[in-house]
Amino acid sequence: MTVIIPERFAHRVLTHAVAATFVESYPLVMAIQGPSGDGKSYQLARCLETAEFQPLTLSGAALSGSHEGDSTNALRELYGRAQAFHVANDEWPAIILEDFDLSPAGQKEDSKYTVNSQLLTGFLMNLSEQVGSTNIGTIKRYPIFLTGNDFTILHKPLMRPGRMDIFTWIPTSDEQSLMILSALQGRVSKIRKEDAEKLQAEFPDEPIATFAAALNDCVAERIYGRVAGSGTLKFSSIRRSMAIDTITVSLSDLRRALQIRCRHDYKPGRFIGDV
Repeated sequence: MTVIIPERFAHRVLTHAVAATFVESYPLVMAIQGPSGDGKSYQLARCLETAEFQPLTLSGAALSGSHEGDSTNALRELYGRAQAFHVANDEWPAIILEDFDLSPAGQKEDSKYTVNSQLLTGFLMNLSEQVGSTNIGTIKRYPIFLTGNDFTILHKPLMRPGRMDIFTWIPTSDEQSLMILSALQGRVSKIRKEDAEKLQAEFPDEPIATFAAALNDCVAERIYGRVAGSGTLKFSSIRRSMAIDTITVSLSDLRRALQIRCRHDYKPGRFIGDV
């Protein structure tokens, strides 16, 4: 299955990856921000893989720590892994820090700027300016990508031009259609670009994640139907023929699943996900 990446997204990501690797004065860090569920992290990893960069990923939560220096040490270890991968495989890694606005570096109005957040921000600034100044064991430049919903809460000196390239990803209708097609092809029977465009027009306010979730709803129902139809619900008796690779979903079933998800979105006074 071919992953379809919108050209605008791929261009920005790969331009940064190549320039950050080879141009000493170019920002090492790119921050990709935008609404949740619109494919930032997934497309980023696939785009890098297509260009033969090896993505090494860490979540913002994993950068948290209860002791002074924990956050910096986690990033230092990840950069060390990137160096080890490069030496062992003669291939180029790229570092992805997902949900970085949820890391200690993201400071909301009601939170304090802690020692960990200061050290993490300072370490990233030093990396971006000169890798060798961080005593990290290498002077190689491995591009760093941050993903998140809102980077206005990051320390402003980190976001200064020359230290960080900032890319706001809000897909157009055409780009959303391409991403919907990419998310559904191979599982939805005979889906065409025109079908994806119609789905986008029917559910214009839904992120790509909603379409993927609705598809998973359909697949889960098909799996249960197969299991129930086999005459037993004992897991030990389920045969390998129940593998999801053989399951396809019709457009009409997908549309119904989307309608159910949209109809039962969380509203005040109801439990989240209550249908």
